[in-house]
Amino acid sequence: DYERVHSYGKDPEHSQYQPWGPNTEDDTKNFIQMAIDKATKVPLVDYFWVIIIEENKSKQVIGGINLCEHGKETCMIGYT
Repeated sequence: DYERVHSYGKDPEHSQYQPWGPNTEDDTKNFIQMAIDKATKVPLVDYFWVIIIEENKSKQVIGGINLCEHGKETCMIGYT
């Protein structure tokens, strides 16, 4: 799914109000590796989801959601 994630991340329109992007290929690879690394930590405190739309048997990334724990009783939700 690297190609789909990178297609989304490199588009300046998708990152214009974000602290990241537009992504280079290395930026996208580093993001994916960071998400994998965080998904394998115990306890799990960071969650990443990719929002995909499927049209005519073609899938396209249209956004993402991140939920991360900040302390025992607080979480942060981020989305693009």
